[in-house]
Amino acid sequence: MRSQPDCLLVIDMQATPETPSLGFDAAYDPNTVRNCRELIRNAIKHNIQIVFMEYKGCGHTHPDLVELVESYDKVAYVVKSEDDGGCYFHNRHDKEKWKFMKIQVCGVNISACVQATVETLIDIGYDVEVVRKACNGPSEYAHDEFDHYPSAPNLVLA
Repeated sequence: MRSQPDCLLVIDMQATPETPSLGFDAAYDPNTVRNCRELIRNAIKHNIQIVFMEYKGCGHTHPDLVELVESYDKVAYVVKSEDDGGCYFHNRHDKEKWKFMKIQVCGVNISACVQATVETLIDIGYDVEVVRKACNGPSEYAHDEFDHYPSAPNLVLA
């Protein structure tokens, strides 16, 4: 994605003490949180829609991220019940009659929910930029997982 995105999609940046087995503890990594906060601040600065995607039953989005958008009016939440949130996002996109097609993505887990959602979004036809430094996973090798992402003209791994 060479130009400013129209939407920031924050995937599964949620965790509670009850859900560490799901790997969502990666959502509390200080570097990941800091980098997601940076993207959220940039989205607010440029008046970009922010969508928090949450996995049903796995807690709420990290409070340090939510506090940034308390007085921002272009925020939506999408709740999904499977790793792939692409169709959930697309259904909300259609319901709200959002016009944007350029999506910047951050969140967890790189090799599960982020990847599955991204693959569906690019298949639908969205232009997607995945911000590597604002993604994480449950292992120390999480960033190697980007090697498994598809090659597509409408996908940028930044």
